[in-house]
Amino acid sequence: MNREEKNALRSILFRHLDGIAVCPTVSALHEGGISEYILKHPHFSFQKLSKEFEINAGYLNVALRLLASQGWMQRKILTDGEEIDFKLTDKGKMALSLSHHYAQFCQYIPVLVNIDQHLFNKELQSEKDFSKLIEMFSDLNSEHIYSDSPAWEMIKHLEGFGYIKDDMSGEGYGTSPDKTCDLLLTDSYDSKSSKMYKAEKLGMRILTYEDLLKEL
Repeated sequence: MNREEKNALRSILFRHLDGIAVCPTVSALHEGGISEYILKHPHFSFQKLSKEFEINAGYLNVALRLLASQGWMQRKILTDGEEIDFKLTDKGKMALSLSHHYAQFCQYIPVLVNIDQHLFNKELQSEKDFSKLIEMFSDLNSEHIYSDSPAWEMIKHLEGFGYIKDDMSGEGYGTSPDKTCDLLLTDSYDSKSSKMYKAEKLGMRILTYEDLLKEL
C-alpha cells in the first residue's frame, strides 16, 4: 500500500474503534431524550443538564467527554470538579441529528452477540430481522458517501460496532453477493470461526490486527 492508502485505512480503523464506545453511548443519549435536549440547547452547563435528567452524573460526564473527543462539543472546565461548560459544534449538530440511526442499530445487539450464527445459519428465526438490518445499513452507506462527513463517520462507527456494509451472508442464504468484503480482520490465523471459513472460501485477504498495524 502507498502512503495515501495507508492513511485512508488507518482513518477507517480508528473510526471503527471509536464506534465501539460511541454507538451505545449515542443510542442511550437518544433514548433518554438527552440528544434532543442538547440540539435545542446547544450551549449548556453540566450541572443544568444533570438536573434536567435523572441520570448518574458520573456516566453522563463520561458520555459528554466522549462526544467532545469526537469534536462534537467544546468542553471548558469553569470550576474544577464542580462546573463544566459545553457548546455544541457544527459537526456535533449534524452528528446528533443522526442519533436515531445509532439507536436503531443498537437494538440488534442480541443478534450481533451471535453474529456468526445469524450470518451463516439460514434456519434461525431472526433471518428476516437480520436481513432488514443489512438492508438498512446498505441504504445508509449508499446515501452518505462523502468521507469525513458526520454521516460517513456514523457509518464507520456502526461498522466498528459490529455491522457490515458488504453482504458476506449472501451465499449462506442461497444467493450470490454482488460484492464481498475485501479484508477480514481476526485475532488469530488459527481461528475456526464460520467467518474465517467463509473468507477462505471466497478468497478474501485475511490479516490479524497485529499484522495490520505493522502494515500501517
